[in-house]
Amino acid sequence: MAVTVVKRRLSSMGANGLPINISSSLKSGIDIHTGPTATAAHDSIYIYANNLTTNSVDFYLHIGGANGTPVQSIFDVPASTYNHPIVEDYDIWGVGSSVRVLAGGASMTGQQMYAFGHYVRYTES
Repeated sequence: MAVTVVKRRLSSMGANGLPINISSSLKSGIDIHTGPTATAAHDSIYIYANNLTTNSVDFYLHIGGANGTPVQSIFDVPASTYNHPIVEDYDIWGVGSSVRVLAGGASMTGQQMYAFGHYVRYTES
């Protein structure tokens, strides 16, 4: 059995590599990554946040949703913080349909929080 390993930016960052703007009005989240569909694949995701505000803010992370209710976690991102780790080496397994990773923010003024990161996809063949 062979395993293919590929490291890429989060799928919503696009080819330009710019961070994803996290909207203060969208607590339920925006897509920041779509996991694999194949059951022989999984992604290890790494997500970081930049908070450009002068107050700490809540970063809402939703993982799942393709096959039921997503798991929601809330992380406090301190004021004026760059490269704040949200999750590191979090595995998302392919379940026959894509697994969505969503992020949202709350208690923010304006759109001054950004998410970025990468994933490592492991595929067995």
